[in-house]
This record gives sequence, C-alpha cells and structure tokens, in this order.
Amino acid sequence: MNKETYALYKKYNLCPDCGNKSMKGNVFCFTCLSYRSEYDKERRDKGYIRPDRLDGRRKEYNHARYERLKALGMCPYCGQRKVTEGYSTCPVCRKKRTYYQRTRKVESRN
Repeated sequence: MNKETYALYKKYNLCPDCGNKSMKGNVFCFTCLSYRSEYDKERRDKGYIRPDRLDGRRKEYNHARYERLKALGMCPYCGQRKVTEGYSTCPVCRKKRTYYQRTRKVESRN
C-alpha cells in the first residue's frame, strides 16, 4: 500500500489492512489490531530484539541531542522553544509533562 492510499483510508476512518471501519482513536479495526498485538507478543516471547537497540547507538544519539540542545538554551524535549530561566524545559513541554504525571498518579490510585 502506498502513502496516498494509506492516507485516504485514514482520512475516511477505514482500516488500511482490511478496509473495515477503524476503531475510534485508532488507525486499525479491532480485528487487525488484536492480530497485530498477538503477533508482536509472539515475537517478544520468542526473544526477538531489534538489532538497532542492541548496540546502544540510539541511546548515544539521544543523549548527544539532549546535551546539544541544552547547551544552545533550547528545550531538549521539543527542540523548538527557548527554555525558561531556572528550568531545563520550555513552558509548553513542562505543562504537558505535569499534566501527564498528574493523570498517571490519579490512574494509579484507582
């Protein structure tokens, strides 16, 4: 499937795998999503590990990016806005992070 067809399916809320109506807030339908979930679980159980995560290159790249942006005075999370004095992130990312942590705390209490 090419990008244009995929975008068309997504625009009309159709599953790109089978063409059925997709689940709300998701690209795929329930059947295809559950199939993909089972497939991924089997791959993890068999010990499949992605090679790009074994050698640590991704971790090194992310660390270098974080340090570079921090040295420039830019937000290390979004890389788009200047940091606020006294903080290491921009106000937008800080607000998002605070909201995320509060919702996780509320969910864990239930």
